[in-house]
Amino acid sequence: KRAPARIIAYIRDYPAWVRSFYAQNIIGGYGAEDFDTLFDQKITYVSAIPYLRHWAAEWGWRALHVRALHP
Repeated sequence: KRAPARIIAYIRDYPAWVRSFYAQNIIGGYGAEDFDTLFDQKITYVSAIPYLRHWAAEWGWRALHVRALHP
């Protein structure tokens, strides 16, 4: 049995996140589209939930504490 845990996830605001997402895709070689094209493709389904599912699967959703990352 695991000890109780708290997973704290800080989520960036959307404008900062989408710029970072674009940079990581380009630097990592995962895409070659221009920023406007990527933005148009991602704007309709942006969510932090897919990134948090891994942690929830391991520790449970009750262990997750999600907060906004403020400058």
